[in-house]
Amino acid sequence: MTKSTGVVYHSEDAAWEPHPFAEGLERCVLLSQAHHGAGVSIFLLRVKPGWRNLAVEDHVHETADDISYLLSGSATVVVEGYGEQELRSGGFIRIPKGVRHRVHSISEDFVAINQFCPATY
Repeated sequence: MTKSTGVVYHSEDAAWEPHPFAEGLERCVLLSQAHHGAGVSIFLLRVKPGWRNLAVEDHVHETADDISYLLSGSATVVVEGYGEQELRSGGFIRIPKGVRHRVHSISEDFVAINQFCPATY
């Protein structure tokens, strides 16, 4: 078992990497089980410079709730059983584990804090 450690994040230290399956998105790992022994995974998400009309295909997170708080921009989230949900800066959404969803109409200035509970990474 990985020992849990405290974490301090400074934006100038951000290490952006391609999102594992959503082309056009980048993520920055803020907290993870793999790196910090945490019980949640927390990422910053943003649109890569120059990308427009970005969409994330249908997918399901089988083992964790997907929780997002939008810091800037906008997106439309289609959630199975709930329909289309508009998400704007300052908005929050929780998608329960096992629920199919997709995201479209992601604005160029989209930045979000994305959390998976329990940790998935």
